[in-house]
Amino acid sequence: MMIRNATLKNVPNNLKLISPNIQKEIVHASVVETINIIINDISDVLFSILVDESRDVSIKEQMSDVLRYVNHNGHVIERFIDIVYVPLPQLFQSRLQLMNYSLDII
Repeated sequence: MMIRNATLKNVPNNLKLISPNIQKEIVHASVVETINIIINDISDVLFSILVDESRDVSIKEQMSDVLRYVNHNGHVIERFIDIVYVPLPQLFQSRLQLMNYSLDII
């Protein structure tokens, strides 16, 4: 609490960055930069996308996306991309769409 008070006192009024909109913009910019770095690392190698669904404590369906590839040094790299809330009807529709692309669903 002491650090927070000292930090906010020493920052000019217009640079506190405590607005939720500003925080969301900072997070979004970080996401874009991180994904660009991952894309550059993948370049022209084969990769796979792992999609996993699970329920959280509040019984909401969530889907997580992970990217797996082998880098130029021969190491298997897994990068967590996203986790999203998915309503149940949309989850079933997503499964059907994946099956239409002949993707393996385990």
